[in-house]
Amino acid sequence: MKGKNLTMVVAAFLALSGSALGVRQQGRGQGPYARETDQAVQQIDGRLGMYLNGDEIKNILTPGEFSEWTLKLKAGQVVIAEARSDAFDPALEIVDDKDKVLASNDDRYPGDQRPLLLWECKKDGSYGLRVRCFHDKSGGQFHIRFKTYDTVDAGTEGMVEKEVSANTPFLLKVPMKAGQVKDIVTGTGARRDWMRVSFNTVIFPDGLPERSPSLAEPIAPAIRALIAPVAGDYYLLYTAGGWRTDKGPIQIGAREIAPTPLVKQGGKYSAEAPTNVPALWELSVKAGELLQVSTPGLDLGCKFVLSEAPDFAKYDTSKPETNPFFPQLKVPPQDSPVDVLPARARDGRVTVFRARRDAKLWLATDGLGPQSQQFALHVQPAAAVFAEDQACTGKLKVGNTDYWAIEAKSGDVMTLSTTATGFAEQIVVRDPEMNEIRGTTAGPDETSDKWQMVVQKPGRYLVAVSCLGDGGGGDYSLSRHVFHAKEFGLASPAGGEIKDGQIQIWRFTATPDNPLLIRWNSTNWDYDVAIYDDKGQGADFQRQELDEHNRIGILKVGQPQSFVIVLTGKPRAASYSIALEPIPGYKAAAKSR
Repeated sequence: MKGKNLTMVVAAFLALSGSALGVRQQGRGQGPYARETDQAVQQIDGRLGMYLNGDEIKNILTPGEFSEWTLKLKAGQVVIAEARSDAFDPALEIVDDKDKVLASNDDRYPGDQRPLLLWECKKDGSYGLRVRCFHDKSGGQFHIRFKTYDTVDAGTEGMVEKEVSANTPFLLKVPMKAGQVKDIVTGTGARRDWMRVSFNTVIFPDGLPERSPSLAEPIAPAIRALIAPVAGDYYLLYTAGGWRTDKGPIQIGAREIAPTPLVKQGGKYSAEAPTNVPALWELSVKAGELLQVSTPGLDLGCKFVLSEAPDFAKYDTSKPETNPFFPQLKVPPQDSPVDVLPARARDGRVTVFRARRDAKLWLATDGLGPQSQQFALHVQPAAAVFAEDQACTGKLKVGNTDYWAIEAKSGDVMTLSTTATGFAEQIVVRDPEMNEIRGTTAGPDETSDKWQMVVQKPGRYLVAVSCLGDGGGGDYSLSRHVFHAKEFGLASPAGGEIKDGQIQIWRFTATPDNPLLIRWNSTNWDYDVAIYDDKGQGADFQRQELDEHNRIGILKVGQPQSFVIVLTGKPRAASYSIALEPIPGYKAAAKSR
């Protein structure tokens, strides 16, 4: 052909070997997009070297001409090629025997002028792989590397059987719709002599490797799937082995796994699926929900994964920043939508989680269980109501963690107690943000626990009950009492007698224009005193000792503020009074205009 510098005939089964191509960005790699994607680019280049490897071919391009390699191809074979040059902006083309351009590329993505091309041959014949200058304006030295792969088409339903070369990589072609999920199934037919196949990487329709983290990573290892952000033909690189000769049979296919939406019925969600087949469900949750997921019909060692469902609407190949194949801009990682909590030790069938925010979740399982059966999936509230002033009882199963929920307001003061005679009880209390605010383990011969809590954050608190070492269980009980504060003020002082174990709570409000004189009298001071604001945060005011029975203080605030005084009695009883008085002779300063 006119303008050729070099012609090489490459057999269709040519396999080049060697180290990965040494590459760097060229030309347009100076913008903010390129600067922010350095790490992603290196990752992509590393993965690209898994299937486009081998020695580079070095050549010189004459301006206005092209360099060409002749490829003898069979229908279904795939050519992957890349080129680079420091002298000009290279472009790659595939042409047929009539010089018709069948595929072309000049930039693999914005900011990188190294062309990358993936093309599938549709019919047997001779084709040309060309390198030319973009717009044919320049020339100079360049490097090229290309590779040809046999393919197995998994586009039809069911399994595909084919003979392939042992230890020679091949591509599995999987046509995908946007948002589609498929897993790959191998060697399940009646024959027992299928070659084993090992997976290497996923290649996107434009020839770039799947970037990390992939859309499929969150649901592994429950399901090892291929998930398509956009529609197209995806290629999976495999290598066959374990055969006695150079060639052998494989059986392979792609099986669709459609996420099934769960629908609430009677406050719960339920679904069924066949065992030993991966299953995927979709669940919408609201912030704050605490749910338990269980699959009791599966084996203890089954795999279950909870993850956020991908948002496929955000992918658009027409824009670099939304193209799922291009290096991803560095963005702050999004927090997980759920907190996973202890459920049942050594049992993959039970998961407990709390939703941090409104989200759409995927629930994935490998379905490991008895042969040829159906199993049920259940989603239900994970916590029982920890009612006030009622005896709450439970029966802890071996390995389980039971949850009890308390709805509380800021400033609430409560006492809580638990009793368990048949196992060493562990108690963990979590606030509405899932922070652990108390954790205790029963010591030898300890069968009960009691504590006081002043609520600082409004919302739902969780009390978790489990056994030390998760090796025991049995009956247990819980109880709680909320103490409501008594109001006092200038006209009505606080006072009374406090005895061992009693809790008494008083509340008053101070205002900026009325500083207070506080007179506190007590027969003794053996009881505990704790002072909080109305949000449960620690607070205090002046208490100067006058003598062994009297303390006095002056309180002035910059804005209206409530104080909650919590008194806890000790063995020695005490009688007390707390009086609030105006400060004699005090006059508020006139406000300036």
